[in-house]
Amino acid sequence: MPWQSHWRNKTLLNFSFLRQLSQPFPQRNSGRKALLDTAATALFVAVFLYILQPFDMTRSGIPPLWHSLAYGFVTFTVNVGYDAFCERVLRLKTDVESWTLWKWIVRVTGLIICIAIANFFYFNYSHNWSYFYPGALGRMILNTFFVGLFPTIAFGLIVQLRAAQANVHSAAEIEASPVSNSAQAEASLINSEASNVLIGDPRSDGLEINSHNIRYVEAMQNYVSVCHISNGKLSRHLIRQTLSATLEQCQSSGVIRCHRSFLVNTECIRSVQGNAQGLKLTLNDISDTEIPVSRPYITDLKQILE
Repeated sequence: MPWQSHWRNKTLLNFSFLRQLSQPFPQRNSGRKALLDTAATALFVAVFLYILQPFDMTRSGIPPLWHSLAYGFVTFTVNVGYDAFCERVLRLKTDVESWTLWKWIVRVTGLIICIAIANFFYFNYSHNWSYFYPGALGRMILNTFFVGLFPTIAFGLIVQLRAAQANVHSAAEIEASPVSNSAQAEASLINSEASNVLIGDPRSDGLEINSHNIRYVEAMQNYVSVCHISNGKLSRHLIRQTLSATLEQCQSSGVIRCHRSFLVNTECIRSVQGNAQGLKLTLNDISDTEIPVSRPYITDLKQILE
């Protein structure tokens, strides 16, 4: 397709590995999908080891099949524990602009080293602890690190470039949509009485507003910040409630969820751009903020705007 060849040519001409390291990297899968990905990786490790049978498997006294499955189980367990540590202790966020390729490489390198250490303990367990000394541990870590580093970097680049390509295409499709923002805005004004919404609790910090004046809503811990037009000026109203509750109150309007932390008024989208993490929306009357659209919400946004 023409857009694909144009994107590839532009990418090849402007490609710089050092620049790519600082570019956004796609957010990680979470929940059940992440667990399935981890299980698939562990199964691949088990099959790979069963075919090649390294680490003196035949001398350990354990059948190679069970030996391979044990290494796969170690990989799975360490991966799950490492993910939990990064998410709950380090509180790494992978759906923000600052989550870049080099940070992903550092994260995966740490995972590789942890798996190497865990494999070292299992290897010694299966060989009666005959290799349990610092030199053997160092060699296993170094070998695992150097063997895994370059494939990891290559894989990360491929994932990043493919995600950027897909999202640039999605942004181009939305930009070419025959439905204009001005037409949407005009329709909203005609039906202004029917589009009034109440956000929050009217007895405390609630906000009654015409949905056409809403630009976006951002989650801020136990609050939401409603960015809207008031008396011709951009204003923000802080309300104590969840983003999900706010979305329910805006069901009859053009406000949709586009990100874990954002709702956006689709009537006010001025332009759309794409990168590896998703889309970035520029809104009418706002010049200093771009609204992110994460991958799970791109399809819904395209359907509404088209």
